[in-house]
Amino acid sequence: MGWLFSYSWRSSEDVLEYFKTMLEQSGYTVHREGHWVFAEGRGTIDLVYVKTASGGRNGWGYKDISVTCGPYVYNAPLWMVKKVHLAFKDNQYYQGWLSHYRQKAAVLKSFTGPQRPELAVYD
Repeated sequence: MGWLFSYSWRSSEDVLEYFKTMLEQSGYTVHREGHWVFAEGRGTIDLVYVKTASGGRNGWGYKDISVTCGPYVYNAPLWMVKKVHLAFKDNQYYQGWLSHYRQKAAVLKSFTGPQRPELAVYD
């Protein structure tokens, strides 16, 4: 899978809203938090990280990466991970991603004080 760019997208937010709307118009129930998109419908479920980039004169673009492909981003909302866990529990790439997700969560939990990020460890 490659990147998709458009002159009509002027910001990362434009791209993310396009991606969400595209899925909704295709019949999916979609929830978005930041760059993470949870989609469910038409007999399928997925958790996708939408990486955006500026193409300069070519507008903005995106590359969508499912957790079953093991994106190198581990800050997905916990509730989204829980929703897809049973569907993907036997997928080796998801298991690898989940292992890193848990490690990152454990590190974040070790922070103390007012600057401590909030991220739970999913078991």
